Amino acid sequence: LTGTVAGILLGYIFRYSSSFRSETPTVAAFDTLVTPYILTLMLVAALLSTLLATWSYLRRKAIDIIRLI
Repeated sequence: LTGTVAGILLGYIFRYSSSFRSETPTVAAFDTLVTPYILTLMLVAALLSTLLATWSYLRRKAIDIIRLI
């Protein structure tokens, strides 16, 4: 998620700096419908994968986890 947001920001910064140097007008193009939906789905997928990866640890008692370490 962080990499995607950073890539989007870097892309916008590069585009605006390029248009500023070449003195061409630039209209902000940000899809307010799709982008938040995609970011929300990515966040849900990250949380779900984290939950599935740690599910066996969540079901164990704390003392069992400490014994494994």
